[in-house]
Amino acid sequence: MSIKLLCLTFAIALTACSPAPASTPTPAATPTAAPFAISGDKYLFIEYTRVVDGTGRLLGLAVDFPGYQFDAASGELKLAAAPVVKLGGGQIGLFGLSLSRTGAAGTGTGSTLTPIDALPLRTLVPVFGDYVNSAEKFDDVPLVVKSVAADGSVLVDLGTESRALKAGEKWERVIEKDVTSPRGAGHLRITHTLANYGLLDRAKIIQQTK
Repeated sequence: MSIKLLCLTFAIALTACSPAPASTPTPAATPTAAPFAISGDKYLFIEYTRVVDGTGRLLGLAVDFPGYQFDAASGELKLAAAPVVKLGGGQIGLFGLSLSRTGAAGTGTGSTLTPIDALPLRTLVPVFGDYVNSAEKFDDVPLVVKSVAADGSVLVDLGTESRALKAGEKWERVIEKDVTSPRGAGHLRITHTLANYGLLDRAKIIQQTK
């Protein structure tokens, strides 16, 4: 017996049959654009930097060994002689990670490059959390570069926040903290920057030999 056609009688009599629910039309599928393919003469460059600046009586620390130097005006990326980082033909971009110290917080810059095989790129980036035992403590926060468009803009997630970054656009967060070191009182200012440099010419990647 079809329950679509008849109302059933139970031990407790029902006064009426409930009306059949109205059918809900199935929404049409939304067309999905094909992912953008980066041409072989271009690459995507994303960079995450931290600049630790300080005033007062801090224990100045030094960092060294920059793995690359990037000139945003010319688009020229100079790779350090060692370690050698190669961008293969099947890889679509490079991710740069950099730390600099200035002022009473110290001196120098250290940086590394990692090839991007495909999107989404999922990695962890350090964000200042606290000052413990006379040193900064950084927490690992998830970074996801989800997609890139033909104009070089990208969709990114950083922690719990999402944003679209145009080519050349930066996402900046500054954290400041009063601290005390063995030398005395000081102040820290940590600038975290996620920069999207868009699609650049592979021909401007220069491998230094010494």
